[in-house]
Amino acid sequence: MRGHVEAIAASRSKIAFDWRQRRVRVAGDVAWVNASGTLTVDGRVAPYQVTGVFVRRGGRWLWHTHSGAEPNQPQS
Repeated sequence: MRGHVEAIAASRSKIAFDWRQRRVRVAGDVAWVNASGTLTVDGRVAPYQVTGVFVRRGGRWLWHTHSGAEPNQPQS
């Protein structure tokens, strides 16, 4: 994950997320985050969804798992 985030941060592309829906569920020391919205890269906009799993360790929430994707769009 670190390498992926570092590559994004080093990119010269302009990247932005606009989250329209966000849901968080917490069960003890585990939390699930689901969000959907749009991803904009250098002016190109596409739908985007992300799911993250977080775990609480020593009072801190740590990012455990990440999955992000552009959903399939019907062909015209």
